[in-house]
Amino acid sequence: LPFHRDERRHIMAARGTMRLVCLSLCMCATLAFQAASPTLRGSGGRASATFSALSKGFRRSPLRVGGALRMGGEEEEKGSSRRAAIGRGFAALGGAVAWFGSSHEAIAGLTPLSQSVVNEVVPGMKGTEINGQLIDANCQGSRGNRCNVWQPPAVEDSPSAEDASAGKRGTVTSKAYLDVRIITDYTNEVLEDGVKRGRIVLGLYGNEAPKTVAEFLKFIKADDSYPSYKSGMFYKHEAGKWIEGGRINGLTQEEFAGDKAYQFLGKLLNLKPILEVNDLTHSRKGLITHYKFNPGPEFAFTTAPSPGQDGAWTVFGEVLEGMDVVKAISDLPFVTGKSLDPNGSMADGFWQAQNKYFLGLAKQLGDSRVGNKYPGKLLRRVEIVACGVL
Repeated sequence: LPFHRDERRHIMAARGTMRLVCLSLCMCATLAFQAASPTLRGSGGRASATFSALSKGFRRSPLRVGGALRMGGEEEEKGSSRRAAIGRGFAALGGAVAWFGSSHEAIAGLTPLSQSVVNEVVPGMKGTEINGQLIDANCQGSRGNRCNVWQPPAVEDSPSAEDASAGKRGTVTSKAYLDVRIITDYTNEVLEDGVKRGRIVLGLYGNEAPKTVAEFLKFIKADDSYPSYKSGMFYKHEAGKWIEGGRINGLTQEEFAGDKAYQFLGKLLNLKPILEVNDLTHSRKGLITHYKFNPGPEFAFTTAPSPGQDGAWTVFGEVLEGMDVVKAISDLPFVTGKSLDPNGSMADGFWQAQNKYFLGLAKQLGDSRVGNKYPGKLLRRVEIVACGVL
């Protein structure tokens, strides 16, 4: 029986989508194979020519796929050069899949066959080490929870609070606490088995930063009708300098009367920046600080001397107890925008090529999220589950 017109349109749309997917895979494979093979990096490399041919085909393909989606499919243009390019792309796909076994992302749990492929494609490569640490069969890729290949950034030595080089120390006028829950492993059947808990005790400088301390205590003492740190989290790490927390669930910024305003439970909150100045500096680890031009509840703990924060941030307290909890947070993996593999290695080259290709593809397809890099974003969940005044 002949297809109904709507059925034919859906079939042609599916075919158009599959063509685009296949072409994208071929382009990705070509980039990977080019990055993997030293013999193809020269000016006469076949992978370079293949990528060029595929790029020309890809620039035309979205229009044809769009036409297939809208009008039931149009006849795609045929040419021996494009068929040859796609053929070379699939050939490159086989090489890329074989080489991908050598990438640190997929090296875990190698079978004897895949190990022999690694040895053949990349002779002498230490494919089972990342940052000098052995990756065994229990490791589920270099970003798995149990791989332990993450190396926290180097941290500058910090003087103690009593050391004269630490500069002036504020006067503690009140104390507060934050109870923290760090989810380090999501693979356990019982999530709590992969959780670390701890308490951070804070001393607040009410004399040196009275306005900032008063605003901070609002979020410490708040009940359910007002934003509270007890539903907050730590979310960012400025490498080797500070960790940022205090972002509260349900507290959002909305456009209101041409300006941005905070909203919580359907109510607008009049939160304004606190432009407070004192002579305290970010001279050591364990200080509590707030960005002056941020009207929100976010704050930071310094993990090392951080003179770059002087001027734009206000020091308003210190960590009295729980620096081990602060260090546990700062040791967590975070977004760096780089691979975990050695700079310049073949595995790093594959990551760079893959990252560049997919970001470019997302941009061509109009995905607005492509500009969101999230630098420093923590890759484990760190929750503030309770808070209060001591």
